[in-house]
Amino acid sequence: MTTLTPSTPSTPSTPSAPSDGTPWIVTTMPQESRPVGGSRAHVPVYPPKPVFSPPPATWPKVTPVPGTRAAARALHALAVLDRDRSQPGTLHVPNAPGTHRSSPHHPSAWDLVLVIDTGASMTAWYPTIDSFVACTHEVPVFTDVQVVKLHSQGFDPDRSIFDKVALENAGLNSGRRKIVFLITDGVGPAWRRSEVWERIREWASIHPLAVLHVQPHQNWARSAVHTHTLTLRSSEAGGANSTLEQKPAGQEPLNGLLTPVPVNPGDVIVPVLELRKRWLDQWCRLLLSRQWVRQQALVVGREGPPEIPATAVPDRTPGADAEKRVIEFLASASAETTKLAGFLASAPLNRHVMQLIGGQLLPTAGPGDLSEILSSGLIRVTEPTNPDDAPYDRVTFDFEPGVREALLAREGWEKSQAVAKLIEDYLSPVVGAVKGLAQRIEFRTPPDALVVTYDNLPFVMVERTVLQAMPLVADSEALRRMGMKIDAFAPAPDESRATV
Repeated sequence: MTTLTPSTPSTPSTPSAPSDGTPWIVTTMPQESRPVGGSRAHVPVYPPKPVFSPPPATWPKVTPVPGTRAAARALHALAVLDRDRSQPGTLHVPNAPGTHRSSPHHPSAWDLVLVIDTGASMTAWYPTIDSFVACTHEVPVFTDVQVVKLHSQGFDPDRSIFDKVALENAGLNSGRRKIVFLITDGVGPAWRRSEVWERIREWASIHPLAVLHVQPHQNWARSAVHTHTLTLRSSEAGGANSTLEQKPAGQEPLNGLLTPVPVNPGDVIVPVLELRKRWLDQWCRLLLSRQWVRQQALVVGREGPPEIPATAVPDRTPGADAEKRVIEFLASASAETTKLAGFLASAPLNRHVMQLIGGQLLPTAGPGDLSEILSSGLIRVTEPTNPDDAPYDRVTFDFEPGVREALLAREGWEKSQAVAKLIEDYLSPVVGAVKGLAQRIEFRTPPDALVVTYDNLPFVMVERTVLQAMPLVADSEALRRMGMKIDAFAPAPDESRATV
């Protein structure tokens, strides 16, 4: 059974209701799969279909961020939201003082809707998101788990940034009760569009909604998700965000240390959480009790989106000085991020290859390091149609002009050799252009019998750039011949299979 205990340590083994107003906090998980307060059976869909296409089965498995499964299990505490059938109109919270008024038309079944940002920098977090989504199917309180993709990269400003069919199937405007999580890093250009904020306001007025930020709290200031520290409580257990109350000014224990944040009538408060168990525990406590909870939150007003920090969306001005951008990036990046960028500079890029390189050549780097590179403005998407489901044997990302060369100039050829061997080992069965790549990079010998095609063009262009960065190769006749064949290949849209 899910229990609620005081946040201060207590010695008794049997929890009891606090009489001194001590805040409640979820500390244990349900020990049965049947929800508290109801007999509704839960049949999880297992194994759930991955949200994003996985790498080939023969490739090393990409592990999610540690603690992802525990974060999803924190949602088991929501089982108390089932209606207590013995007291119509109320919710029964075990071991909590009294009962709580339920939201209007509160049914006994709840759904979970996961709105997932698929922007370029989010690709680093796909394995973690897939793991979290799979674990939510095991939470007994949810009869259904719906996924809606948010295309925050904003490739087409004339179309909705949300997956239309999935959005309709999710039924977010229906009377059925839902928990809504928006999973994002808040970096994509679409966060400057009003549609995101209008949808947040709309859904939060009907359902409990929270933003799950994949980055740690100290990095949120770099994104469009600019939070404030508020002390909140919910007037209705399981109520929409409109039922959240802010502690009145002057009653805050840290009054004078925290900058007051005005919440005007009509503003919507949206809790923002790290994708970690203790953050989700805190949010469940906010949703289930009348206790005050200190919470990071967005305040979204009627007049439109909140002010977005200037660093939220990277500068991709055409013609910008590549050397200057690389220097600025290296000055602010961590050591692991810098090393990973050096490895990626030698590779043809897609999300599977980037994660392969990180996992095999720099296992100390995490998804946050890759995400920092992807959101730095140094890399662009080259196949914008479906970047979240792109195949592993195509080039879907590339460095901005001059950036790859600037990074390679700072690296030794040993890194390029290690990357070439890895690429050949895993891609050569399906990509002919990388067969023999490791030997060519090791002995610095450009290919003589090169036939350029539409399919191999992105791969041979990267190989040429890597060879040009090596001493004694840049001026070789073989490299000049390779460059002439690549430069001469300019296929028209209907001549994608032409060769030189």
